Amino acid sequence: MLNLADPILEDGFIGYAILPPQGSDPVDGSPITVVGWGYVEEDESGRSDVLRKVSIPVVSRDECQVAYPSSNITENMFCAGTCGKGSCDYDSGGPVIDRVTGEVVGLVSWGTSCVGSDYPGVYVRVGNFVEYITSSW
Repeated sequence: MLNLADPILEDGFIGYAILPPQGSDPVDGSPITVVGWGYVEEDESGRSDVLRKVSIPVVSRDECQVAYPSSNITENMFCAGTCGKGSCDYDSGGPVIDRVTGEVVGLVSWGTSCVGSDYPGVYVRVGNFVEYITSSW
């Protein structure tokens, strides 16, 4: 995460980010926006040269666990995405913003396949780490 003195862009694209309350958890179905320079196609030619964003819904941990039966979807994670929409390679570490509150609720972490995939993406749940993040400032 970067702590910026001035917003990057105005008008609802990317501006000042605020942290959620400690322990908060994105609500299933709530709208989030993922930002990054990752692939827009599943081959190496599809990497974006410009910062892009996609709006997707949060998916329940139970539904996510069904999608990833050999992985342990923990309370430090949440999942989001719909068929063909979500994060991809080279988006890792990018912010996940709650579209209603403007809070940084997550960071892009991992997933299986991306563009055109039926699998949700898996994100770091920032709400579990707010005290750690703010103690580092």
